[in-house]
Amino acid sequence: MNSSERAAFRRRKQWLEFRESFRKEKDALTGSKLSRRFNLHHLDLNPSHYSDLSHRENFVPLNSQSHDFVHWGLCYYKKDPEGFISRMRDIWDKMIELDEFNSKDLF
Repeated sequence: MNSSERAAFRRRKQWLEFRESFRKEKDALTGSKLSRRFNLHHLDLNPSHYSDLSHRENFVPLNSQSHDFVHWGLCYYKKDPEGFISRMRDIWDKMIELDEFNSKDLF
C-alpha cells in the first residue's frame, strides 16, 4: 500500500471502529491518557499486512510524540539495539542527575 492507499484505508468505517476500540487504553509508551487524535500504531510493518485487523495484539495506541519517537528510534535501534538503549539511558541519567543537582542549588 502506498501512502494515499493507507490514508484511504484509515478513513474506512472498519478502521475507525477498530481504532475507537482502543480509546480507553493508555499511551503504550508513556502510560499517559490518550489524546483525542491518538495514533493506532501498526507493530507489523509489512505493507501487505496494513489492512489486516485480525490480530489486535499487532497494534498499540500512541499519542503523537510517542508515535514519532517510536518511528525515529526504530531506525537506530535496529542497527545497534543494546548500544542505542545504553546511550539513551546514559543521556537521560545524566540529565536527571544534573536536574537533581541543580534543584538543590535553588534552596
